[in-house]
Amino acid sequence: MGFYDLLESSDGLIGHGTGLVNVNVFRPFKGEVILGKITSGTEQGIKIGLEFFNDILIPPSLLLDGAKFDYTDQVWVWDNGEGATFYFDIGETVRFRVEAEEWHDQIPNAPDMPDGSSAVERKPPYSIIGSMQIAGLGLVAWWS
Repeated sequence: MGFYDLLESSDGLIGHGTGLVNVNVFRPFKGEVILGKITSGTEQGIKIGLEFFNDILIPPSLLLDGAKFDYTDQVWVWDNGEGATFYFDIGETVRFRVEAEEWHDQIPNAPDMPDGSSAVERKPPYSIIGSMQIAGLGLVAWWS
């Protein structure tokens, strides 16, 4: 759960019925189609962000057939098989389908090592695996 905004503040005394909270609950169902923006692309896949949630990954195996990572431009490219090339540019709006969700238990941080490195790579407590394998998914601009 994350804190989104503080609506009102007072002297710190909370009386009965005076608390005010804004809670955003987000848990999409498998198969749901969502719009998001590309935040980054690496050889591990495309990261998608929403206005309030950023732990969405589209792995290479769940991209459109013919998609490959361009190491020169550090961007994913889709060749549709008819000679046209389409780019998954950062900041573009995409449509993706939810395929799975991952939950990771959060353990307390271990002390840092003497060389300054961290003992364990932290994973987000909740993340989504999405796909863009069918027509209509991918950049919204391609299909409009």
